[in-house]
Amino acid sequence: MPMGRLRDRQRVETRAVILEAALDLMETKGYEHTTVEDIAAASGVSSRTFFRYFESKADVLFDKHDSDADHDDKSQAMTAALANRPASESTIEALRAVLHDKLGELFDHDDGFKLRQLRVVLAEPSLRLLAREGFHEHGPQLAAAFAQRLHTTPDDLGPRVLAAAFQEAIWVILERWSASGGELDRLPVLIDEAFATMATGFR
Repeated sequence: MPMGRLRDRQRVETRAVILEAALDLMETKGYEHTTVEDIAAASGVSSRTFFRYFESKADVLFDKHDSDADHDDKSQAMTAALANRPASESTIEALRAVLHDKLGELFDHDDGFKLRQLRVVLAEPSLRLLAREGFHEHGPQLAAAFAQRLHTTPDDLGPRVLAAAFQEAIWVILERWSASGGELDRLPVLIDEAFATMATGFR
């Protein structure tokens, strides 16, 4: 194996070891009682090595192995999926279909890692705040997708309100899903329940 590829593989493996150790500790001791030094020791690396991979211990909870570019690509994929839904669908129908496709995909083929991250985040108020702020970073992209469906501009009130409502719906669904056991086949059921409520509640 070429030396460059070997180094890349070693970096991926080291990052995975640090992530797993951090999550194990946070689940056992709690986020606040887990230090970078604890994580480094459990990973068999130095604190200096930890900081080569993560800026802080909070970083290990928001991404298992994705780069910022990968994260943006996922957000753009959801936005594109919404924009590409048939015009004949109502907004509620389009949103429900997108979440069925994309939210399950996010947590599938993951061995439960993202669910474990989510539970640690939800248990810590400061992390919950960070997660919600991260949700809203992509509001302008969602507003642009809604604007396309509504034949208006992203700065208009309608697309922005719909984007905010969609983001909040995702958050509530994930909270309930995590609290109810986090079974993957339960996720589409909760999506359907949430959007049925929105469809009747907004009449």
